[in-house]
Amino acid sequence: NLANSGTSAVGATAMKAVPFTVNYAANTGTDHYEVHTRCGTVNVGLLTAAQIALPIGCTATPMNIEVIARSSAGVALAWTQQPNVAITSGGSTTIADTWHAPVQLAATYTNPTPQVSDITVARFSPYVRGLPVAEVMSATSATTNVMLNVSQTPSASLSTSLLCPMSATPGCLATPSGTASQRITQAVDGTLATYALDIGANLLPWVKALYVPATTSLDITVTGSGAFDIFEANLQYTRGQTIYVWRVFGPLAQSVTFPTLPATAPGDPTVRTTDVQSSYQAFVGESDAINGYRDAIKNPFEALGTCDATSSTTAKPYPGTTARISQWN
Repeated sequence: NLANSGTSAVGATAMKAVPFTVNYAANTGTDHYEVHTRCGTVNVGLLTAAQIALPIGCTATPMNIEVIARSSAGVALAWTQQPNVAITSGGSTTIADTWHAPVQLAATYTNPTPQVSDITVARFSPYVRGLPVAEVMSATSATTNVMLNVSQTPSASLSTSLLCPMSATPGCLATPSGTASQRITQAVDGTLATYALDIGANLLPWVKALYVPATTSLDITVTGSGAFDIFEANLQYTRGQTIYVWRVFGPLAQSVTFPTLPATAPGDPTVRTTDVQSSYQAFVGESDAINGYRDAIKNPFEALGTCDATSSTTAKPYPGTTARISQWN
């Protein structure tokens, strides 16, 4: 639960969350307000003095806060923000900014590969946490243009998900048991009205996994190229009432044969051909906050999370300005 560089952690040993109140002026015609923080998104209804609970694990000071006014259909009507808010337990802030109308962000995607048939673009601000301010999906063409109605806070990120469902094109790696996908997350200047991404130049290798019970191995297929920081493969299986999970990390994306461990190993975790396989996945990841595999393997779980850059509120906020993940599951 370390804070990012330039911020300080906030909390107390007896607390799981920091209560904090955000005050702002009312916006005419609003159905509900969303408060966006480093800890996620909170729908506060029509409250204009909203007390929110910031989980200790993600709370830091100072923090940027953004409020979105939405219609009953979820359309963003207006936004306001307060940067560099000092967070204290039981404290409050009053947003001095006025309400602003959303603006159109024009996002352009070029140079797709045969493995990309669908694009989903999500705009987050001020952090990649919780719900996006705007999101749009589109089929891929030689040049794909999408428009999003967004706020223009200085701190923002674009998260682009790329996938190819089974049989969409001959290059798809999807099978009945899983789909290959990639996600590229970049911090951007939120005041700009355009965004451009060369898909082919930013893709990681694509991966596909197949578990073979007879050899207790996870066969990995890799297509494409590109440097990455870490590879991870995992297998979950059951034996009786016991659930086992293997996670394997390495510098290369390659097939994995799970080892035979001594029978005295606690729980007897050696994979057997008779075990009931329930799920398996494969990932390769890269982030500008990680300096290659030697850096990543110091804490492989943290490194994979950094590359994943998920907006899930159950994960820690990630460092870095560019994160890429390629996965099959």
